[in-house]
Amino acid sequence: MVIPCTTTKEIWDRLKELYSTDEDVEHFIQTLLLSEFGAFQQKPDEKLIQAFDRFNHLLSKMIKNGIGREVIEQMVTFLMV
Repeated sequence: MVIPCTTTKEIWDRLKELYSTDEDVEHFIQTLLLSEFGAFQQKPDEKLIQAFDRFNHLLSKMIKNGIGREVIEQMVTFLMV
């Protein structure tokens, strides 16, 4: 229901939520994860072990969402940190 919405953006967000399919949501999540994987970098003042843990967490989320990457690609991506 969109009646309790007070702004156009709230209405738009609610309609997207109501009418998007599980496939749309899955595709969106996969796109975000692949984008994050491609842009992965060590954060300023982040220790290498922290970056490694964050990278492994990202890989776990990717696997959970059906995105696989070859080991060599994972290694090269992390080494580019």
